[in-house]
Parts: sequence; C-alpha cells; structure tokens
Amino acid sequence: LAKANKLTASTMFSGLFINEGDLKFKLKPFGPKVQVSPINAIIVDNFNGDTNLDILLAGNNFNSEVESGRDDAGVGVLLNNLTGNNFKSSGYTDSGFFADGDVKSMKSIIIKNKNCLIVGNNSSSLQFWQIGE
Repeated sequence: LAKANKLTASTMFSGLFINEGDLKFKLKPFGPKVQVSPINAIIVDNFNGDTNLDILLAGNNFNSEVESGRDDAGVGVLLNNLTGNNFKSSGYTDSGFFADGDVKSMKSIIIKNKNCLIVGNNSSSLQFWQIGE
C-alpha cells in the first residue's frame, strides 16, 4: 500500500463544466433540486421552444449496498437555460416530467412526427413522454 496511488475527492456535487476557451473550464454546480440523487441519464435539447439548450436529468440507484441504502429521491429535473448558461430548475409539476424509477437511460426519438422521450428503468418498464404539443 505504500506505493499505491492515493486520490482524494474534495467536490461532492453534480454540475456543469462551462468551456471558457483556451482549454479553460469553469465548474458550475447544479442547484439543490439536482443534488438529491445520482444522475444516470442526461439529454441536452431545446425543451421549451426558445433558442437556448436546456438540460434534462434523471437518475436514482436502487442497487446500493446494504450499509448505505437506496439513492431513490430523484424524480427527474428539467434545467431551463434562461440565457448564457444560467439555468432554472423546473420540477415535475412545471415540466410534466416525472421519472422516479431506477433510471439508467434516456433517448429522444420521433414517433409519428412528434418529438418523444423514452426513459429506461433498470428491471422495470420503459416510460414515454411526448415533448411539446
């Protein structure tokens, strides 16, 4: 063990790295609504019809160790990009997105000319949403 690499973690939150150019990045932490559960799936798209890219996040981890329990507080969060990477979180009552399962994947697809979202849950059913009208 004396020759083993020893690593430390000093930041224990989820966030976004903003590219400032010249190989410089700034870490911008997500707000408290995002920190309640692991993030396992991310989609970046324009969900609200403005010109800014928004971020949809979902997660949870039902297969944790016995000692630590499940990480199951997440229901998914939509981060609306107001301008210049300033995000406002929208809960499920505002966004209509509610993914409280053991989310492991998300994919945007088109079904009959409608933008849709598929959420893959570990050992459970798929969830579907139509995006927009």
